[in-house]
Amino acid sequence: MLNKSILSALASAALLFACSKDETSSTPAPTLAMKVNPTSIAQNGSFHVSLTVTNYTVREPTAEEEAAVEAGTFPSDSSVGHYHLYVDSTDMSPLDADGAELEKDEVLPCALESAIEPGEHKLIARLHGLDHKILLPEVTATAAITVTKGDCSATGNGSASGAGGGSPSGSGGAGSH
Repeated sequence: MLNKSILSALASAALLFACSKDETSSTPAPTLAMKVNPTSIAQNGSFHVSLTVTNYTVREPTAEEEAAVEAGTFPSDSSVGHYHLYVDSTDMSPLDADGAELEKDEVLPCALESAIEPGEHKLIARLHGLDHKILLPEVTATAAITVTKGDCSATGNGSASGAGGGSPSGSGGAGSH
C-alpha cells in the first residue's frame, strides 16, 4: 500500500512539474558558427567572413527602432539583432559593431585599440540585440587566424577607417531558421 502512495505522489509531482514549465524553455536557443577565408591574413589585408545563424534573425534596425533605442523605449527582443566581430577579446572595441550581413568581406586593420601584431589570433563573432545589448546567455563563434606582416603605412595610424560599419545587403533575416 505504501508503494502505491509513493508512486502516486511521484506521478502527481511529475505532472505538476510538467504543467508548470515555462513556455519559453521550449524555444530553441540561437546558435552561431563562423568560417573565415583565408585564415592567414596580412595586416590591412582582406578576408571573407561567413556566418551561419539559427533560431535568430540577423538584420539592421529600422529607423524607428534606432530612434526607440536612443530614447530608451526599445522593447527587448531576444530573437532579432546583429553581430559584433572582435579580434582576440570581446572586451576590446569591435572590428565590426553593426554586422547584419551573413557573408561579407572585411579588412583586418593594423590596430584597433592596440596593435594587431603578426602571429596567432582569433576572430570572435557575438550576437547582440538591435539595441546593442549582448544576447544572454552569450552566443559566440570563434575562428583561428594567423596575422602576417602587412603594409601599415597605408592608413596613417593603422586603424580601420570603416570599423563598426555594416551595410545592408538584402540578406537581413536570412540567418533565421
